[in-house]
Amino acid sequence: MGGLFESRGFSKKVRLILFGLCVSVRTVLIVVPVAFANSKQAVFIYLWWLLAVLLYISYKLGDKDSRVWWPRTAHFCFYALAFCAATASLVLPFFHIVGILLAVDLCIGYICILQECPFATDPRTWW
Repeated sequence: MGGLFESRGFSKKVRLILFGLCVSVRTVLIVVPVAFANSKQAVFIYLWWLLAVLLYISYKLGDKDSRVWWPRTAHFCFYALAFCAATASLVLPFFHIVGILLAVDLCIGYICILQECPFATDPRTWW
């Protein structure tokens, strides 16, 4: 079991940098709905972004040859809930819930990584 970058031959150092970049971007995506809870522009941007992610994940749900550690079904459910919360926040003050749902999704993903990925079980591969 590996990831996209491992299967393409990227070194461990590059994969660690990309992982750090991914964590940073996802952390920003979690914080923005809380920081801009009253911004309708931020809501519209997130609606389009969440819709794009939902379409991509739904396209990849049936991919049996994919090499990912994150459970796509749970990913899809949390992003669908976040999309519903973002849509509801056009009328009600629910936009901060989007950040909470994305944070829960991120935590579930990390738990799955720690349980399933090869570098979680073999300390020689950590660095």
